[in-house]
Amino acid sequence: TWAHPDSGPPDVTDSISSLPLNWSRVHNSPETTMNSRNADKKLGNQVVYPASPQYNASIESYWSGQSMLSPSCIVEAYTAADVSTAIKILVPNNGNANLSCKFAVRSGGHTPNVNANNINDGVTIDLSNMNKTTLNADNSVASIQPGSRWRDVYNTLIPTGFQVTGGRAATVGVAGLVTGGGNSFYAAKAGFACDNVKNWEVVLANGTIINANNASNPDLFTALKGGSGNFGIVTSIDMYTFKAGNLWGGESIYPGTTRPAQLAAFKNFTDNVIHDTSASLIMLESFVPGPKGGNIFLNILDYTSDFVSTPQLLHPAAYDELLNISGQVSNTFRTTNLTDLVEELEAPYGVRNFFATLTVANDLATLNHISNISDTLLAQVKGNKDLTGWTVMFQPIPSLFAQNGVARGGNVLGLPTDKNLVLYLFFVSWTDPANDNLYNGVAQNMINQVNSYTSAQDTDDSYIYLNYAIGDQPVFKGYGTENTNKLCAAALAYDPGLVFQLQVPGGFKLTGLCPHTANVPTTDPQYGVKVAPGSGGYAGDGPVSTTGPVSPPPSPPPSSKRRNSERAK
Repeated sequence: TWAHPDSGPPDVTDSISSLPLNWSRVHNSPETTMNSRNADKKLGNQVVYPASPQYNASIESYWSGQSMLSPSCIVEAYTAADVSTAIKILVPNNGNANLSCKFAVRSGGHTPNVNANNINDGVTIDLSNMNKTTLNADNSVASIQPGSRWRDVYNTLIPTGFQVTGGRAATVGVAGLVTGGGNSFYAAKAGFACDNVKNWEVVLANGTIINANNASNPDLFTALKGGSGNFGIVTSIDMYTFKAGNLWGGESIYPGTTRPAQLAAFKNFTDNVIHDTSASLIMLESFVPGPKGGNIFLNILDYTSDFVSTPQLLHPAAYDELLNISGQVSNTFRTTNLTDLVEELEAPYGVRNFFATLTVANDLATLNHISNISDTLLAQVKGNKDLTGWTVMFQPIPSLFAQNGVARGGNVLGLPTDKNLVLYLFFVSWTDPANDNLYNGVAQNMINQVNSYTSAQDTDDSYIYLNYAIGDQPVFKGYGTENTNKLCAAALAYDPGLVFQLQVPGGFKLTGLCPHTANVPTTDPQYGVKVAPGSGGYAGDGPVSTTGPVSPPPSPPPSSKRRNSERAK
């Protein structure tokens, strides 16, 4: 699950022999130089190289420090045709995986998992320049390119009076969020972002550009609603719109000593979302480093219907219990546009980050125990000068979210429609790469302890939100057998040559779950990453150290068999 100490740089000569002229800088063989002149007409200066301004700008634009890797070159795509051209060059065997030249695909570049959106030595296809949003003639559908950030999508749509169900942080990319499910301020009304897709445009492993919707390639249409990058490269997403104006919302801060009241209010809010589907909540318990630092609660409240604060009614009634907690330090509540609210949720760029997630029952004792585990483990690192953030985040996942998904045609997430859950995210950030193993170990310990407790208390759930998961978490196994079968069938139909299982090392894979991957080697010969059996992911995709060999992380505890068997029904 880590960089193999004996692995040398990959031999990509054969695969880049027909790339544009300057690709020969990477492996300057006579064959490369001769063939690349013809391909120069295809992509030309859209291929950039180390030390060039465009290359450096691309690497420095990644959100997480672990993603700032060193590809041999970067393909800057502007159209689906560009992506198709690049794929045909990188996969010259008509859609069969070419293990001599690995590549990565980047849309927003926000995922912190190593190799998820960038690569060392191979080729990165950068979709950042594919960032336009357009409305159709009657404003009912927005066509959004994959490299768009949600800030840009919302800015385009706000003047029209229409909006889409999208992300909650300004610079998160569109394609990664939507293909991973996509939580939203609007989920109680409309489900996850993926539930609001009308059509996907996808470049397959053989370079073919297809559409997937209810009428054309419907199996792929459904599989992409949570199946991530296992089938092709999404180059456009058509999403249903709805009329929308300004929102009421902002952040409120309380001292950490208000924990009992905060968690009780969170539990009650989650159980009552069904009574006011305009209300959304994200609760963060964060440690603020520094001499005067300590724990705080930061609550993010966003109300998606028209609301104007008055002296008689300062806030929507759905937030009464939360806002009646005494000791509030400050708040930023106002009526404003969606872009303004998502800008407020931005996290610092360039530091090193660890995300990991679990889903638990909406149970007060469980929420309190998670916070207590955090206290114990935080004590091990809180004095470190390079620690920049430590957060336990809780988000409501009421049954209404899954019901909305079913009403819109269904997805592959496997969330239950009959019980309220809590999405738990642990998030730690730091600056010194030398401490990667330290923080990763503490964070894995955190997840393992929470998983062990919830399994013992029967308050666990097998669902793992892909967009928050660390590389070795069993995301697809948690979707349940029926949905895993759908994913496997789509992968076999649209990527039979295993390009997106083997030639793209990053991201969450179906390897180990699908019959057609039974003969896939358990170790990637080029990158030394092991396939975690049955996990649906390469165990080495997490934010492990990129500065040298590291020790394997602790094995994840088994998921609840009862939950998985329930989900399979």
